[in-house]
Amino acid sequence: MSQKELTRVVRRLRRQGKVIAFTNGCFDLLHVGHLDTLERARHLADCLIVGINSDASVRRLKGRRRPIVPARERTKLV
Repeated sequence: MSQKELTRVVRRLRRQGKVIAFTNGCFDLLHVGHLDTLERARHLADCLIVGINSDASVRRLKGRRRPIVPARERTKLV
């Protein structure tokens, strides 16, 4: 989702009085810790927005051999 689309969705949800939670991460090699974080964050709000780090960001954070799973696939997994 583009930033512009996300902004529209968030504004609409806020007008409806919804509570919005946000979390983000690399989510490269998805594991139980990731799932726990997503579940806990989801229970804090009516809507959970999840940010996925870009491949370039993951490379900077985790090293040149990462990500193992490309961003497009990580997005589908999450």
